[in-house]
Amino acid sequence: MIVVITKSIPLKIKGYISKHIFSIDNRIFVGKMTSNKRTVFINYLKMNINVGGCLIIWTENNIYGFNHIIIGNFNKNYDVIELDNIEIFIKKFIDK
Repeated sequence: MIVVITKSIPLKIKGYISKHIFSIDNRIFVGKMTSNKRTVFINYLKMNINVGGCLIIWTENNIYGFNHIIIGNFNKNYDVIELDNIEIFIKKFIDK
């Protein structure tokens, strides 16, 4: 199972994604693919997303049951840090 959530990406990239998995909404895509196809799919998105960004979540045999990757500029409000092979999302606070 794979879920792709996009933000402000070009129509060409949305077309590529919808060729491989089902479009639930204008920004949300869901489907199923093998690990080899997923690797090619993610590498294509890494190379071709210059504007906007996306969050990709897929099932995996680990303690969480899933893994994820953020490509491009998906969310400016969070930083991702890694502690002991665990990725933690930290919200940025802006002083006014």
